[in-house]
Amino acid sequence: MIAIATLLALALAFVLHLGPTLYAFRREMAARGEAQAELLAASLAAPVDFDDVDSAVEDLATLALLGDVYGAAVYLDDGTLLAAYGQPPAPLPAGQSNIQTAFASLRVGCPVPAQRKGTSLVIGISLDEQWMFLRDSLIIGLAVLPFILIFSYRLAGRFRRKLGDPLEELTVAVREISRNKDYGRRVDYASDDEIGVLVSEFNAMLG
Repeated sequence: MIAIATLLALALAFVLHLGPTLYAFRREMAARGEAQAELLAASLAAPVDFDDVDSAVEDLATLALLGDVYGAAVYLDDGTLLAAYGQPPAPLPAGQSNIQTAFASLRVGCPVPAQRKGTSLVIGISLDEQWMFLRDSLIIGLAVLPFILIFSYRLAGRFRRKLGDPLEELTVAVREISRNKDYGRRVDYASDDEIGVLVSEFNAMLG
């Protein structure tokens, strides 16, 4: 029972810690992606206006410095792909949020401030780092778990001996006194805690 209770408590603590951590990680990645998209979109304005695909591709290629970006694309107002880097993410649906989150990735969209209206930049960001964090947390948790179980078992045994043994002795004494009418029976336990006070009062009650 002690091991089961400890495991359940640890599992609950892990879930309660993991949920907010992953949520904060996703929010941070989204905010970082928005900042990257705005900076890159500003540099793409001239290539879009002059229909300079090579320059647009070169600008997009700077995302190679960011290990979590798996691809990017520039789309014209009619949905035509103008330039791409890596694995081009799909365009974001019109009229919806500029951030679309999936299970293992997110897409961040941003309008390109060019004279050619309706052009947009979409950056695809991998969230593999969150699963690496989850894996590392599980490995650390499983490595520490045996020590926690041993400590919990020993601590529970200590409390059981400290609390349970005097109460068991007191229960035996009460039964013997009730059965044998032996009012000279005493419980041998000395302590300053509540159990010790109870035993002392019990002995005093017997005279």
